[in-house]
Amino acid sequence: MFIVIAEDETDYEAVEVFIRRISPKKVDVDGCGFEGCGDLINQGARVLNTLGKKGVHKFVIVHDCDGDTPDKRRELVINKIVKKVTANGSFCLLIPKEELEAWFFADISCVTKVWSGWRLEKNVDKKFPSPENVTNPKGLMKKMSVDQSMKPRFSTNKNKLLATHVDLEKIEKKCPSFLPLKQFVLEGKANYPDAQDKAA
Repeated sequence: MFIVIAEDETDYEAVEVFIRRISPKKVDVDGCGFEGCGDLINQGARVLNTLGKKGVHKFVIVHDCDGDTPDKRRELVINKIVKKVTANGSFCLLIPKEELEAWFFADISCVTKVWSGWRLEKNVDKKFPSPENVTNPKGLMKKMSVDQSMKPRFSTNKNKLLATHVDLEKIEKKCPSFLPLKQFVLEGKANYPDAQDKAA
């Protein structure tokens, strides 16, 4: 079973969809989203230990960088969550460079499959060759989604639907932080501990 925890429910729901889409067979996914970074850090280990009481599991921890460096966020997740987990399992630490929503910019045209009235510029995908370098992806998505009445269409509540429609091959090609999830699901390859962790 995959057990996923994330900063909020919309990130959890999106990653759950990604796992099911990546896996060639039906898999069980459990977990939850929290009310932000603080709750994830403070309660994450307890939730993983509770959900992982029986059996050996695959734990996925999702934490946006939100302006911090990936290495610092990874260290925070390891020290505050991973090292406190006593349940049996392997780990995938999923740390998007900015926010998970940046992944949708790898195939931004997917928004038209969720909001039929959203019209995009021609070749708009080419404007985002490195989606993880987009600053404030949520904010930019809202700005791009403003309709004629000046109301934004985009809401993170639709992340689950966007995750259903986005092209996973494009995410893999453009977003390095996505690869650990694919390898974890398909190959069981954990990214903790890695060589750096073992040397520490």
